[in-house]
Amino acid sequence: MALGALVMIIIAFSYAYMVPKYPKTGGEFTFIKMCFGRNTAYVRGWFLVVAYLTNVPMNSTAIGLIVDGLDGSADILKWGLHYQVAGKMSGLEKCCLLWEY
Repeated sequence: MALGALVMIIIAFSYAYMVPKYPKTGGEFTFIKMCFGRNTAYVRGWFLVVAYLTNVPMNSTAIGLIVDGLDGSADILKWGLHYQVAGKMSGLEKCCLLWEY
């Protein structure tokens, strides 16, 4: 957690440096455009769009794992197929798959 906090502090100081230097709207796109040019900003802008669109589904699947770790023996989310990663299924420890029988 300390490493994540350190990274966020570095990002905050970067923004604190760049905002007065380039006082235009647009955030990261504007900073990259001013520093590296239009083509690089265009590509980075699309990477940002993809990153923001994939962030929501990835975090929504993580919520189930977090609750599963916090609920102890309550088994709130221990039913159904949550997702599969590298051939290992999550959320199937104590359930029965009807299509296998």
